[in-house]
Amino acid sequence: MLRRQLAGSTGDYVLGRLEQGTATPGKSAPWILTDPTDVDEKLARQYLAGDNADVDDDRAPF
Repeated sequence: MLRRQLAGSTGDYVLGRLEQGTATPGKSAPWILTDPTDVDEKLARQYLAGDNADVDDDRAPF
């Protein structure tokens, strides 16, 4: 599922939250990319702008 979601994004920045979807019978739950939160977007903008002073490495968007 994740590979399908990222197809066509090679070389581009992608922002989202990595989560597990719903498992189907006999299969494990797929990894999916969900929409980022407003905080994720704010941190990503700061990071890309080079304003990393307030970005905690443990919470860095990528």
